[in-house]
Amino acid sequence: MARIKSLHDCASAIFELVNEKIEGGNRLEAFSIQLVILAIWKQALDICHTQAASAIKGSPSQETVPNYTDVVGILLINIKKG
Repeated sequence: MARIKSLHDCASAIFELVNEKIEGGNRLEAFSIQLVILAIWKQALDICHTQAASAIKGSPSQETVPNYTDVVGILLINIKKG
């Protein structure tokens, strides 16, 4: 349930950021942010897939492999700062 909440929080932050750009007349920048976020989600899902595959094989523990909400959260914070 915590992951769903975290995913919801990330989606809300992205929605707010994109709306701010659109309201400010920066539609191209808003679209660019959306494209970057889609690429980030793809990478995060790849990491989760790798984590799940490793867990099945008994490889690295969950503590050593970040989950998708950690990855997306960190990248989103960096985008907002930049």
